[in-house]
Amino acid sequence: MNQKAKDEATVVMDQLQGIESEVKAVHSMTQRMVLTQSEMEEVVLKRCWLARYWGLAVRHGICADIAVSKHEYWSSLAPLLFEVVVSAGQKAKEECWEQG
Repeated sequence: MNQKAKDEATVVMDQLQGIESEVKAVHSMTQRMVLTQSEMEEVVLKRCWLARYWGLAVRHGICADIAVSKHEYWSSLAPLLFEVVVSAGQKAKEECWEQG
């Protein structure tokens, strides 16, 4: 193998190692961005509460200049409140049975 081919192989190997480092960094960053089941449930409940509170604000004329748009926004992100409440109640019931 001539020197030029060796130099090109060295450059390619260096690039490969750099790319592998970037892939590992992206993977690590992605892992930190993924929520656990508990964190996802917390996000859903918070969205529901925000939708509920902004709905009450609309009903009672509180922060009337922004309440409608906030209620629409949070309601669009929140699942049906009944489903969340039933699911949370079922989970609490199961945890209670498991504990004793």
